[in-house]
Amino acid sequence: MKLALIAVVIIAAIALLLTIQAGRSLEDKYSNEKSFSNLSIIYVLLFPVFVVVVIIAAIVM
Repeated sequence: MKLALIAVVIIAAIALLLTIQAGRSLEDKYSNEKSFSNLSIIYVLLFPVFVVVVIIAAIVM
């Protein structure tokens, strides 16, 4: 279970960094605050999905 949790955290962090980098390259008027706010909402909404993945991984292991 620890391994699955670590994997979820690493994947989420990488996804966050890649999304921010993609947003910077696509927007002329990039706003850190607006982008971070939007991404925060997305990750809060996706948190239950991460929890389900961890639970399923724990059951499979």
